[in-house]
Amino acid sequence: MMERLGKLNSKRNTLVHGHWVLEANVILRRGDAVLVTQFLRELTPPDPKVAKAMANPRNQKERVRWSFNLKRIEAAARETDKLRTELWHFSEKMKLLSHHGSPAEVMQAIIESRPYPIVNVT
Repeated sequence: MMERLGKLNSKRNTLVHGHWVLEANVILRRGDAVLVTQFLRELTPPDPKVAKAMANPRNQKERVRWSFNLKRIEAAARETDKLRTELWHFSEKMKLLSHHGSPAEVMQAIIESRPYPIVNVT
C-alpha cells in the first residue's frame, strides 16, 4: 500500500504543481488533415532534453511521466479513492487487533492481509 501511495503522490505533484495546456496536433486521416486537440495537465521537466522529448506526441515514455490527459486524471482519482478505502479498512483492523489481540495475532493479521502479503523475516 505504501508503494502505491508513493506512486500516487508523484501523480499528485504533477497535477497540483502542473499547468493546463491545450495540445493541438494535425494528423492525416484517410488523406485529410485533421486537427486533434486535448487538454493536458503537465509539468515542464527541469532537463531541457527531456522537455524537448516530451513535446513529441509519439514519445509516450516522457509524456506519461510529465503530463495527464483527462482520462488519466479520472483514473488517478479512482485509484486514490480505492487506496484510501483500503488504508481505512486496514487501519480499522489494526486498531481493533491492537486493543484486543496479542502481538502474534496482529502480525498474523498483517501477514494475511492480501493482496499485500508480508514475508515473516526473523
